[in-house]
Amino acid sequence: MNFYGHLTVATWTRPGREDPRFGLGAMLPDFAGMVRARPPSTRAPSPLSEGIGNHHEVDAVFHGTASFLALCREGADAMRGARRGTVRAAAHIGAELFLDGWLHARLPRAEAYAAALVAGAPERGGAELSWQEDDAAKRFEALRTRLLAFGVPEDHGPEAVFRRLERTLAARPRLRIDAGDAPIVREGLEELAERVETRASALVDELRTGLRARAAARDAAGLYDAP
Repeated sequence: MNFYGHLTVATWTRPGREDPRFGLGAMLPDFAGMVRARPPSTRAPSPLSEGIGNHHEVDAVFHGTASFLALCREGADAMRGARRGTVRAAAHIGAELFLDGWLHARLPRAEAYAAALVAGAPERGGAELSWQEDDAAKRFEALRTRLLAFGVPEDHGPEAVFRRLERTLAARPRLRIDAGDAPIVREGLEELAERVETRASALVDELRTGLRARAAARDAAGLYDAP
């Protein structure tokens, strides 16, 4: 799941609705990858650390849903002929980006997204982050400022997703989209976009059900008190 999707899912919980630092934490592992840094450490327990935990729990459920696995297979089939690494990455990330568009259109969270980014300012939640690399805090702040100024991407069409994939994969030799593969990937993304539109509602239902089951299992095990 991409960072905007994680923010959306974070708002399904009481902490995510009440404290924007929880939403920030839910996006932080993705942001760390975007600035090529290891995830920062935070005080625990805190809304930030709980949000980070939510990110990993959501990923564990999301990546195992039947609908997402089917989308990855269908996307890969649609891009057959391109390099294997490129196909797998483009199908996986492409499905997540198209899902972002579906979520933004039907369950908009632009205000919560902006509030979470504001909460990451150096004088706010950003002060609670301990990065392992010397310049990671500076790179994160540059990313946070850029994302806040840009807002939620409105264009999640196949061509916009293709351009984002090009940028995202450019530094990965085994995954990047070479010129010869570009037409195949473009055409495959057209089909994948339609598949996501068809499967997204079921995927979201599977995710909700999976997260509820995990929460119920924790309650049953006595790991924390039910609210």
